[in-house]
Amino acid sequence: MVELVSQLSGNHTLIFSCALFITLALCVHLIPHFHSITTFHSPVAVAISSEYCLDSLQSINYSGVVERLPNKSWDWTVSNCGFQKLNKSQVSDLLNGSWIVVAGDSESRLIVVSLLTSLLGSETHERVRNDLFKRHDDYSFILKDIGMKLDYIWSPFADNATKYVSKLRQNKTCPDFILIGVEIWEMLYVNNATQYGLSLKALSENVLALLSEIRNSRSLPHLFWIGMPEMVTALLGTVDWRTKLGDEIRHLHDNELMGSKLLSENGGPFFKLDLHRLSDSCGRSCTDDGIHYDELVYDSAVQIMFNTLSLHNNDV
Repeated sequence: MVELVSQLSGNHTLIFSCALFITLALCVHLIPHFHSITTFHSPVAVAISSEYCLDSLQSINYSGVVERLPNKSWDWTVSNCGFQKLNKSQVSDLLNGSWIVVAGDSESRLIVVSLLTSLLGSETHERVRNDLFKRHDDYSFILKDIGMKLDYIWSPFADNATKYVSKLRQNKTCPDFILIGVEIWEMLYVNNATQYGLSLKALSENVLALLSEIRNSRSLPHLFWIGMPEMVTALLGTVDWRTKLGDEIRHLHDNELMGSKLLSENGGPFFKLDLHRLSDSCGRSCTDDGIHYDELVYDSAVQIMFNTLSLHNNDV
């Protein structure tokens, strides 16, 4: 693997962050005065918190999917947090000089497709998807114009992801972004929630060790966990799959994930891109096979990731 250590452009991140910060600041300072200048009785205004916006960030409405419309779309359910759908130019600025690693199964590959589409334009979607889904293998992409490198690491099991993080530690290098998602294959081909929990704890220990080792030498990477979408068992091809990907086994594996301390909501380093919440919002009409969803779900997850960076920067 070609080693490339690059850092997210602070200036571009700051520019993007400031827009959202100014919006929030205006809301905080102006909303309390609205009640005093109106003669109508209205609820007491409440300042918008970053916690509220962070939670609302994954609250999405999808339209036109059920009808299979050519102009299907998505948007956030709240309008008072200043969320932005970044265009190609803005994404290029944000990711300028970055090294991005995505490790996981087919859900992670679909995140890669949306990520590259946001950089290259919608006309490249099918070509990128076809390249990625030719085989179960690694994939690398370099966009020389902005000095960005993306590595997709085929890692359907937690142990695969742990080995890759261990390799980063051995090479004393670290990407600017690390996205990991491993659960579906664990449920299908291992089907042992306890073992899954042990593997996740080993992954967590290696990630925390990596962060500790680089803390004094460079900025820390942005870490995202790619959650497992809603499984529509009625659409799954076999009884075996319907059983192994059913709610009962899923809940056992999800409990192990929460107990692993990987996710920020449980005190860990990874912010979860909640594909379960997003796919559930999109609905059953958004999937043909019960596992993989319409590109809108993954496009919105990638934009959520971009906006998360801004929210976190405003908290610093």
